[in-house]
Amino acid sequence: MNDTIRHNKDGGFTVIPEKQPITKINTMEAINYQEVIDLGFKRENMNDLNFEQENGYGWFLVTMKLYKGIVAEWSCETRTVEIVRYKKNDVQQRLQVSNLQNLKNHIEFFTKKAR
Repeated sequence: MNDTIRHNKDGGFTVIPEKQPITKINTMEAINYQEVIDLGFKRENMNDLNFEQENGYGWFLVTMKLYKGIVAEWSCETRTVEIVRYKKNDVQQRLQVSNLQNLKNHIEFFTKKAR
């Protein structure tokens, strides 16, 4: 315990608790490449020589169109998925997908027609 003790003029003291560091908890679980491919995601090789020289592998995108202007994007670096809303080429919003089941639920929500 690294609390600070401040002594008062009247002989008493005040304990000031140590500030706890703020940590961001990443709640996104990794989703494997084959799992998103099996769900219908498509791979597009980008042929970026600079990226390949820096990282040792070619840059590629793995995406699935869910609805007009809404795309699920799998990151090859983090193995996580975000659902992105585009207006033309501009990103309007991003939604992090927490795990594989959550991804399946989003795909069903955006792609199934009302009965």
